[in-house]
Amino acid sequence: MAYEFDRDETFDQDLWRKACELGFVGVYIDKKYGGAGYGFLEHCLITEKFWSVDPGIETAISPQPLVPN
Repeated sequence: MAYEFDRDETFDQDLWRKACELGFVGVYIDKKYGGAGYGFLEHCLITEKFWSVDPGIETAISPQPLVPN
């Protein structure tokens, strides 16, 4: 799937929706505001796992800065 996205220069919106459902988007946002409420460690683990498969998808899914506010 990652190869096809890169080759075709496409992005799967269903993948984005699933990442949202699983809490991979907005990791620093508090749960009371609809986010995952995760910290820096969780962000690093999510980033590392996505990068091991497809850095492009990870960059699209997790554009937050590496340092939480």
